[in-house]
Amino acid sequence: PLGSSKRYAADRVEVLGRYGGAHGLFSNEPEVNPDFHNWNKVFSLYCDGGSRAGEVSEPVQVGNSTIYFRGRRILDALLEDLLEKGLAKASHFIVNGCSAGGLTVWYYLDYIRDRVPTSVRVTGIPES
Repeated sequence: PLGSSKRYAADRVEVLGRYGGAHGLFSNEPEVNPDFHNWNKVFSLYCDGGSRAGEVSEPVQVGNSTIYFRGRRILDALLEDLLEKGLAKASHFIVNGCSAGGLTVWYYLDYIRDRVPTSVRVTGIPES
């Protein structure tokens, strides 16, 4: 179901299994990904149903379901975790997404740029 993490393991295997995911950008094979095969990579599944654009403090009731529009909090937590784990010392940060993830790249690239050190070159690659 949308917004659930129940399929994360299967989704990750499915997405990354196809050519290394993101048209090869996640591949560690130089033949598939000659430019970035030896870079660190982070795969973050889309999980909020709103291109991570939501920032509603209280949950919303829709019929018998409770929906949380907190995608921005997910992004903030992800960035904080990555910065603590070495992103702050990186030379480049490529933000990629396709479909709703591509929209997220367009929507948040400047926001992300403002939250990482200026020494890190931030590049967005939105895909349809």
